[in-house]
Amino acid sequence: PDNFHEGLAAVKLNKSYGFINKQGEIVIPFNFEEAGFFSEGLAAVKKPNGSWGYINKQGEVVIPYKYKYAPNFYRGTTWVTDYREWVGEIDKTGKLISPFRDPFAKN
Repeated sequence: PDNFHEGLAAVKLNKSYGFINKQGEIVIPFNFEEAGFFSEGLAAVKKPNGSWGYINKQGEVVIPYKYKYAPNFYRGTTWVTDYREWVGEIDKTGKLISPFRDPFAKN
């Protein structure tokens, strides 16, 4: 793959994603249904149950699998979606910094 971010790339093998380094070595096992790229030390990953969470470069869960969608971090935060389809902003510890709200509700 040519999509290395922070030294690692998400790759798919037999319907599961894991991460390799630039030497082609498996760094994080193929345990995920989907995977984003590393950004600010974390990557969004989706477990087979359909929930998204975040792992660090050692493959440890940093932010639990509880989101319907979870994009990459930018400048220390990201917007995540819960199962009501509401959107909230979290920091890299998983702390909610902007409460979940209906993105289609009129203010």
